[in-house]
Amino acid sequence: MAEEFEDSRGLIELLVESGKLPSFDLPVDVVCFESQYRTRKFTNSKRHAMSQPLSSAMGQWLPGRRLVVEKIIYEIYGLLVPYVPSDVNETINDVNKLNRFNYFMNQPGNEKFLVLCGICNHVLDNNDQPISKLDPAQKEIAVEGGQCPTCNSENEFLELRWIKPPGYGPKVMVSGNRNGNQEPKTEDSQFGKNNLSGNSGRVRWPIQYGADSANYEKIRTIEIDKFLGVRRTDGLQRLTQIVGEPWAVDGSEIDEYGFQICEDCGAFNQNSNHERPYPVIGLKSEEEKENWKKNKSVSCTGEALSLLLGRPFQSSILSISIPLGGMMKNPIEFIDGTKETRRIKSSFEMAGFTLGRVIIDEVCKYHRLKENEFDCDVRFNRIGDETNLEIFFFETSDGGSGNLESFWPFILGMFAEDQYIQSSPQMQGFELGSAAVCRSVEDRLNGSSCKVLVPNEDGKFDKYESYACEKACNGCLLDYRNSASERRLHREKAYHLFLYMQGRLDDLQNPSKLNLSSALIQFSNRIREEEDWNVSPEMENGKLVRVKITDDLDELVVVEVVSDLINPVEELDIERFAFDRLIRNPDPVLEELEELFDL
Repeated sequence: MAEEFEDSRGLIELLVESGKLPSFDLPVDVVCFESQYRTRKFTNSKRHAMSQPLSSAMGQWLPGRRLVVEKIIYEIYGLLVPYVPSDVNETINDVNKLNRFNYFMNQPGNEKFLVLCGICNHVLDNNDQPISKLDPAQKEIAVEGGQCPTCNSENEFLELRWIKPPGYGPKVMVSGNRNGNQEPKTEDSQFGKNNLSGNSGRVRWPIQYGADSANYEKIRTIEIDKFLGVRRTDGLQRLTQIVGEPWAVDGSEIDEYGFQICEDCGAFNQNSNHERPYPVIGLKSEEEKENWKKNKSVSCTGEALSLLLGRPFQSSILSISIPLGGMMKNPIEFIDGTKETRRIKSSFEMAGFTLGRVIIDEVCKYHRLKENEFDCDVRFNRIGDETNLEIFFFETSDGGSGNLESFWPFILGMFAEDQYIQSSPQMQGFELGSAAVCRSVEDRLNGSSCKVLVPNEDGKFDKYESYACEKACNGCLLDYRNSASERRLHREKAYHLFLYMQGRLDDLQNPSKLNLSSALIQFSNRIREEEDWNVSPEMENGKLVRVKITDDLDELVVVEVVSDLINPVEELDIERFAFDRLIRNPDPVLEELEELFDL
């Protein structure tokens, strides 16, 4: 349908999306929430309007989220197309005025496509086009029987529809309105916690980034034939911020991941007749105008589309590539798409994203930069025949300010070998600053900065103490609230990745250097339920590091817990299990131990 139109987007928007202009001070990078209503004179007006950068709005203005404006509470009800132009044809005009979102979707360039591998999430650089319109080389990769460049899967790539939100609005009420006007639904503000809540369950996906960076350099040898590398792009790269349903552990169905949005009016999560997020005005047909005067045509009957919300932007990129395989697990090595493989993949994504966020926080503190001007994300890729986890850093404003380059000496100071640092001109004068930032990053990741709520003598949780948290807390990761990214943060996994990147392999395999005791505590409690087994804990540095299990014949098995990211070292007298496996489902582990006692 879109092929019948010419691209009608404005010049500024086209220039910004192609990276020709910065957009941080231009209106195309800002999205508005408007509470529109129809006046008694049948004109369109608005009670309130507020705006914020699109990058923030996509993570905060989710379906059902409540906003307070001048002591009035509004609830995010749908995507609002603020204005639809009139048409000389009465029928076309009235359809467009009734169905603003349908009009928006039919304009060229508004409906975009994300093409990615359902196994490893490798993104094709598709210029927002569907698979059918890719160039021959890209199409050969994307169709069934092609081969993913990262995981070698021959499955057909997923084709996900997404749009850049045009605006947001509340429900506009018509039924029961005493003056016949179409008014936005509101509540008086009580400033209560429940009044301001609202969560659709959607989260920010990893930033989609399809191009390959140039200038790859090896900065550390971690294991034999395993190298830590860094990249810097020569110019701006196209990135896409996406918000949608969290990726399922056991499936890759497209419809699971989008927002359910009415194809006609843009309302969220509506399954039957429903009201719109805007008033209906500007009708030309006398019959339609008469119907609306009598409040006869009040409901929208559009069906739901599954759409992701996204934001394209341009930025330079710095990245760190971590080799997988060897000591580290490689979730891309197996393309079976099983739950276990997806859990391992998710663990690496959380570790890389969390580490990147902490690095950004500490570098910004040192340079007195604004943290929200920078962000990071992760992706899996191949360098030669090796699978890598890539943590890439970018600027959030379209076009950027050029300050990303200031991260470079700190990344080298944290992870490069001494001989590389000594030969690098970028490190001159940054040695002390880099060391201070590195210490701060490690303190936030190793648990020493954590503040955990603990009970008092009466069992009430009313005080904080320094103790390593399980995932994220107010002490180690202060920026996780209201970011649609909290599910992607995991302090402990990030610390394990940090140790590996610094080449501290002995620390990574030493349970007394990590914070994995909670898995052993829960596992010990589970073992005590077995009548014929005895448990003896073993402590080091004040941490539970292993348990000794004996049966009624005094046979002994020693159990240690290891990082979810590494392949356990096999040893004759010790059984090692991943943290997540002991926490999530200990019964299969008990069955394995039972077999050992029976030998």
